Amino acid sequence: MTELTKSYISNNDDTEIKETTYVKKFLEVTEKLKDKLLFSYYDHDNEGEPISFTCNEVLSTVNNLTTGLYKKIGLKKGDVIAVYLPNCLPYVLMEPTIQSGGFVMFPLNPTYTKDQLDRLCQKAKPSLIVTVFPLLQNIRDFNTDIKVLVVDSPVDDTENHNYSFEVLRNTEPDLEFLNDIRSQIQSDDLMYYACTSGSTGDPKICTYTNQQFTGNNAGAIDVSSILPNDQRRTLLFVPYFTTTGHIILGTLFLEGLFHVITDKFDPEKIFKLIEKEKVTSISGAPSAFLALMHHPSRPNYDLSSFMEINVGGAAASNEFLEKVMQTFHLKFSSSAFGMTEGCGVIYRMPAKSTSIKAGPLHRFEARVVNRETREIVNVGIPGELEFRSKVMMKEYLNNEEANKEAFTEDRWFKTGDEAVMDKDGFLTITGRIKEMILRGGHNIWPNEIVDVINEHPKIQESAVIGIPDKFQGESVVAFVIIKPGCHFDDLEKELRNFLKDKLVPFSIPTYYFDLPELPRNSSRKVYAPKLREMVQGLIQERFKKLEENNHDKPTTEPGQELAELWSKWFDIPVNAISRSSNFFALGGDSLVGVQTTGLVKKYYEDIPFNFLNIYQTLGQIEDFLIDPEGSVKVDIQLNKDFYEVKSKPAELIFGEINTVKNKQRKSVAVTGATGYLGVYVVNELNKHPEIEKIYCIGRSANSGELKLKMLAMMKKVNLELNDKIVFVIGDVTKKDCGIEPAMLETIKKECKAIIHCAAVVNWNKTYGQLKDANVTGVINAMKVAGKVMNFVYVSSFGAAIKKNETLNDKMPKKSFGYIQTKWLSEHFARKGKEIGICSTIIRPCYIIADTKTGICNTDDFIYKFIRQCVLNKIAPSDVLLDLTPVDKVAKGIVDNMMAYNKIINLIPAKQTSTDTLFKIYNEKFNGDVQMLEKEKWLEKFVTMIKDNQEALSIVPSLVVIHKNYEFTTDYLNGKNDFLNFEEENIITNFKKLEESGFFTAEGAHNLFGRTK
Repeated sequence: MTELTKSYISNNDDTEIKETTYVKKFLEVTEKLKDKLLFSYYDHDNEGEPISFTCNEVLSTVNNLTTGLYKKIGLKKGDVIAVYLPNCLPYVLMEPTIQSGGFVMFPLNPTYTKDQLDRLCQKAKPSLIVTVFPLLQNIRDFNTDIKVLVVDSPVDDTENHNYSFEVLRNTEPDLEFLNDIRSQIQSDDLMYYACTSGSTGDPKICTYTNQQFTGNNAGAIDVSSILPNDQRRTLLFVPYFTTTGHIILGTLFLEGLFHVITDKFDPEKIFKLIEKEKVTSISGAPSAFLALMHHPSRPNYDLSSFMEINVGGAAASNEFLEKVMQTFHLKFSSSAFGMTEGCGVIYRMPAKSTSIKAGPLHRFEARVVNRETREIVNVGIPGELEFRSKVMMKEYLNNEEANKEAFTEDRWFKTGDEAVMDKDGFLTITGRIKEMILRGGHNIWPNEIVDVINEHPKIQESAVIGIPDKFQGESVVAFVIIKPGCHFDDLEKELRNFLKDKLVPFSIPTYYFDLPELPRNSSRKVYAPKLREMVQGLIQERFKKLEENNHDKPTTEPGQELAELWSKWFDIPVNAISRSSNFFALGGDSLVGVQTTGLVKKYYEDIPFNFLNIYQTLGQIEDFLIDPEGSVKVDIQLNKDFYEVKSKPAELIFGEINTVKNKQRKSVAVTGATGYLGVYVVNELNKHPEIEKIYCIGRSANSGELKLKMLAMMKKVNLELNDKIVFVIGDVTKKDCGIEPAMLETIKKECKAIIHCAAVVNWNKTYGQLKDANVTGVINAMKVAGKVMNFVYVSSFGAAIKKNETLNDKMPKKSFGYIQTKWLSEHFARKGKEIGICSTIIRPCYIIADTKTGICNTDDFIYKFIRQCVLNKIAPSDVLLDLTPVDKVAKGIVDNMMAYNKIINLIPAKQTSTDTLFKIYNEKFNGDVQMLEKEKWLEKFVTMIKDNQEALSIVPSLVVIHKNYEFTTDYLNGKNDFLNFEEENIITNFKKLEESGFFTAEGAHNLFGRTK
């Protein structure tokens, strides 16, 4: 295309319109494609398989329904059928039924109130309304006689003029009758009514003939994709009642394009559908693609099939199109300008990087004109956008005045949009000339909102305008003059409450301003340009006051994260958002709701489906996350401690830390050195000749007693004491770990690392009961390490919420108190990095017997579990466990103790299955343990042990066998086979257990158990 000089493009060279009627095109498609799969419908609330239809199945259903509409309900050709439905499968099926059956389809926003319905029905005069039972009363409140087809009713109720969709769907088709009716349908017969407004008040109704819509749809199909029709797999999630929904369903039934259809927009569900159904093409509003781009789950799905998008519903810049293409690695993206008056899409603007020309659809002309002279302006000059076509709407229904105002004498339609066309035909919508506001794809008429606001007893007069909004297209702003003598304590809150039951949610203003008077023109009409000039200053002043008076800011990490999210989506300074900020008052809709609930689920998964209806303010959400299940006080303490580590500066958390300089550090300190793992860590350190001293820190009355403890422990595990070991009396729960000053200074000066093994392992205690020993102890040990030693924190793989080597802010709310302390301590360990404390977080998995002797800690769950399986002679099959011998764990800790600021999962290369364990036991030790499927085993086991307190004690921990978790270890990078629990290790372990009498009723008395 040659470069333009004037802002005019024609794509109307072909004057012949081959498409004549909807039914002709529909029957051609079904005849051609027959048993080809046409669409698969996914119900958002049903995780099962989709309901799918072939072309023949759709035609059969349409024949049944159409026959029923004529023969059972008694409709006549040309009757108007209103469709007052949310997104659902019956809506999809009624679309071709009505439009191919000689009727006029009239879709209605399912959020309309009874008053809105009444006004619209008086205009359109439908003979039948299709709805769901929950909306039926809205109809009956204004009309008790009109016939209603209820899609979720199993039976007819003809006495009350209610008919069942299911009954109608089972009507025996009268093909001879249908053929006769369909042959009578003409190209200029009306087939569709479309409302220009989705708000309250008095919207206009556009009328489409058969030829206008089918001709428009054929043009849209040619420019919306770069793929052949048989390769396109389109995903539909937009509201079906909208113009966009009508266009997309048109490509389904008139072109035979395969569609994946769902009833709700949910990013997680969308990703799943793209991956499962190999979706190639999606159309939606900018806000939908923003939600998909920024959703944290996006990288978890295979979206490689996704190739192209069409953006509509709000203006989309070329920069936005390029960003979406880049994010999803697309081959095509385009912004589509459309209007209800244009029967759908009018003009397309592909991303410039595609090198595909921009311009009007087939059979359309477009131009930008001077508003006063109506002359075409030069490219680059703003003016009013106009279009003309034979495949646009016929007229506004019974509205001669509106028709005269909307069209020029030569039938150019005045869009009311200010636009700029560049030399390549790319069109930029720069503003709205008419008053109508476009918000998130919804049309909103300011005067309708004004009428409702003026009903408030304290309001004298009001005005409403739209202002640009980077996500929703436009925001709604209300200006009011308060009646003399009246006063609002909180203007915004009171007006919102007043409007919420009188307007649909997207029509409720975002901003409210009280003015002494409204700016007016010479004819005393409210002068909107002046209001737009004033509004930014008023908004900034409002934000400034909110920030100054915000004494109730979010106090928690999730609250602060939510404030940042809302700040981004609602374009509000983050410091202006308080705990009392209301999601809906800020302008929240379903798209921002998805982002909000997604963030909440990061901290607590099981939120109710109507979460934001219950918890509307940021403070309510914060409080919910602090105690979502009415948890006890100690659980609240976990929340408080977590929010402290996330929000409080590290300097305040740790205070004074070790800064003693010494480049000749050749020693290591170990806390919890007298514990099961601690003893093996000390023994492993002994093997390293470069380590001169091992400072073993433990609780005891004096050093002599501590030495005896250590000797006793080492004797149990067949290890020997040597001269490297120095016994240090201490208590990690106390300041400076309870170490006396002189010894503390020695440790601070000589040690290059402190390995923190100290922990109270108790699966029955709460977080609060374990906090001092397991969390405070970590902080105190980190202060001893300071900036000059590496702090090695021995955590647990139970703290690996994501099963990989990362930290996760998602609280393990349902985990044991012990795991909660490990999880939180990891955050403290990482927090120290802010002030120069280097840390290594090492996560052992299930620690079991030492490889040489088979000595093990029989207090651990794994051994209690094995004991009960042997005693009861049944075990669950196909359970995979990450079992690692204690001496191998110790080696992994010591070998990696200087891996600064790393997280290391000590996961074996090979998991140990219960089948292997008990096969070895049965074969080598004459056992007779029967293997059962997991669920059957659990059912039988619980029945067998109902009176056995010892066995019952492990039941809460059996969750670990219910699902086989696969943890990863990137740091060891395939060098983790040294951690495996090999067959010879298993045999050694079982031998020790047998020798000790562990599998007798009395149990073992000479194996290691934790000191309480």
